[in-house]
Amino acid sequence: MTTTPWEEKAVTTATDGLTPPDHFGHPAAERTAMQEKGVLLPFSPTVLIVVEGEDRVNFLSGLITNQIRKVTSSRAIYAGLLSAQGRFLYDFTIAEQGNSFVLLTDTKRAASLLDRLDMYRLRSKVSLQRVTTSHLLAMAGPQVDEIIYSLFPQVSGQTEPGTVWQLSPTTLLWRDPRLPAYGWRLLTDETELSGYYALLAPHLPLAGQQAWHDYRCQMALPQGGYEWQVDETLPLEGGFLELNGVDFTKGCYIGQETTARTHHRGTLRKRLFKLSMATPLTGVTLPAPLLLENGKEAGTLTTLASDGMSGLAIVRVSDVANGEPVFCQNVGMSTQQPTWATWQLN
Repeated sequence: MTTTPWEEKAVTTATDGLTPPDHFGHPAAERTAMQEKGVLLPFSPTVLIVVEGEDRVNFLSGLITNQIRKVTSSRAIYAGLLSAQGRFLYDFTIAEQGNSFVLLTDTKRAASLLDRLDMYRLRSKVSLQRVTTSHLLAMAGPQVDEIIYSLFPQVSGQTEPGTVWQLSPTTLLWRDPRLPAYGWRLLTDETELSGYYALLAPHLPLAGQQAWHDYRCQMALPQGGYEWQVDETLPLEGGFLELNGVDFTKGCYIGQETTARTHHRGTLRKRLFKLSMATPLTGVTLPAPLLLENGKEAGTLTTLASDGMSGLAIVRVSDVANGEPVFCQNVGMSTQQPTWATWQLN
């Protein structure tokens, strides 16, 4: 196994070998740096699903929520794979590398995604491979754009989400295809990792998952496996449309009927909200139910900041549209619509 440049600094409570570090020794400073400047987040080790073969475009087109034909050597997309009932199963970024598509998803769920894709492969002329030798570095925070522009002269200052630059045959840099607040991603292999880390580290301090989740709460950024619960959440409830993850003109895919119907008929009852707590909420196991003052269940708390004072949740819109607070373990909290949301409360 490759030794990463940050391995000696990493602090982690996970034992699965697949979860990125919690922090790098200074969690409070990492959170401050992420909110005020920007940080370097190693989402590593990284597992890629590589899709090759002459039928790769048609194969993915019939499965995913977004238009695979948008993917080129200079553009990546964000997409999902749903159940037949239109419930969330997986989300991923898709980029092109040579004659292959590479899918980046939650590393812990990459093996099951590969199994799911293989189940649909049938007689399609595609090959599927799980690659474990790549490394993904995320750069996010308010000053990250300027830092990227200064370090990579080939990157234009006017970049759309999903724009990709091939820095070498084995290294891709792209602006996240979801929202600008998600920042940038650099995918490289073992041979070039140290060089790119050395380039970025003097400008962006390391940060771990604690800082990342606090930042997500601050910016109301949903993440698969949290705001989208597997086989339960409808993708549009968590902002899949606003995150550029759905194409309503692409044709059929698994779960399309439910997704299109809830969008065009306006029948979604729950949406993603940012939460602000009256007092710190601690000792809660996520996901956790949210209740109204009368005891009626209103939604689900999905992410909680490290200080217990903010979070993200999927909540029934009708229960909070008039500003009514919600409660978890008797801690009251207010709800706020994400600034990027396009849907209406009423």
